[in-house]
Amino acid sequence: MKPSKPKPKAASAPIRITIPCLSPPVSHQISRLVKNKANIDVTFSNNKTIKTLLHANGRGTSCSTPKPRGCVYQILCGCGDTYIGETLRPLRLKEHRASVNKLDLISAVSEHISKNQDHAIIWEATKALSVNNSNWRQRKLQEAIDIRRSRPAINCDQGTHLPSAWDLIILE
Repeated sequence: MKPSKPKPKAASAPIRITIPCLSPPVSHQISRLVKNKANIDVTFSNNKTIKTLLHANGRGTSCSTPKPRGCVYQILCGCGDTYIGETLRPLRLKEHRASVNKLDLISAVSEHISKNQDHAIIWEATKALSVNNSNWRQRKLQEAIDIRRSRPAINCDQGTHLPSAWDLIILE
């Protein structure tokens, strides 16, 4: 009897991403969709779920906690436009204020004020959207989700790339 030849493995996609697991049926659908449409392999982590990253009600917490670290935050301009950023360090208001005062165009916030000199940032309205997250990837993912969800006008970029398949979950 001839030994049978092992079946060749399917070629894996050139790109592999790891995302939080939502639930087995939804995660499987996301994985299949991303694989078929974008040729991206998806693996899932179980330490944080998409649901916990999305904060079901979409509301952030007040910035009343003293200098939160590892946070995604939102800065509000008097015109109603917002900026969303992330940092591991304590909330970076001092840096943003200095940049706005100098009009040095280092940050998107100072660039907004430079272009619209009759606008003013409402520093007291700054809020932490998520706090105490020391994991860089999770913060970047949370920032991108919050940017996609609220579409802030001041941000110059959309943060970490998120597949459009996530819009069904993010924008509901």
